[in-house]
Amino acid sequence: MSEEKKSRKKDWVHIITFNAYFEDALAKYRARTGYGVTFALYNSLNEFWHESGDMTDEGYVYNKQKYSETLIEAKRRKEKEPTLQLKQDPEIIKTQKTFVMVIDQWEIHKNPEWRQHWIEEAEQLKDTIPEARELLRKAGIPLE
Repeated sequence: MSEEKKSRKKDWVHIITFNAYFEDALAKYRARTGYGVTFALYNSLNEFWHESGDMTDEGYVYNKQKYSETLIEAKRRKEKEPTLQLKQDPEIIKTQKTFVMVIDQWEIHKNPEWRQHWIEEAEQLKDTIPEARELLRKAGIPLE
């Protein structure tokens, strides 16, 4: 488990309903900032609570960094990810399916040599195959 997850406090879920005034203000804020709904709400609350003194500087900076990506930035980042283009390659698809099967069978196979083989394979492919990263997480191998 990563250090961030170990030290991170629990996240809570809140369901809220907006009236037309809130929805209108949110739509205007989103248009001005380029944020999606969730990031727009987080940033609005982050700014308000920090300005009112209810949010620490540490919390403010943490949230600002975590929730600062606009929808356009997220789209461009995803377009640059190599796995999106590689998924069309039949060999890549075959490798992905193999890793899915290995992940499903991980708890069944306790043989250390078998597990080590797949950990090594996943290490080599972790930058191009998302399922390889998933296997490494399942095996408890930290990702950079």
